[in-house]
Amino acid sequence: MMCKRSVMVLATILFFLMVANFCFATNYFVDASNGNDNNPGTSPAAAWKSISKINNSLFLAGDSIFLKRK
Repeated sequence: MMCKRSVMVLATILFFLMVANFCFATNYFVDASNGNDNNPGTSPAAAWKSISKINNSLFLAGDSIFLKRK
């Protein structure tokens, strides 16, 4: 049986691993009116234009995609 200290250490390590995953997440933006699929898509000012750009891109766990509504 694990001692209480070992359980706390493992829980702390697990917590920091989960937080680290979200620290490296990227936000992507799509704007069908003003975007351009040649943009990096990582800011509203440099948004992608089409859904096909999303479909042809690879994403990591924690990444978010924001679609601008009209």
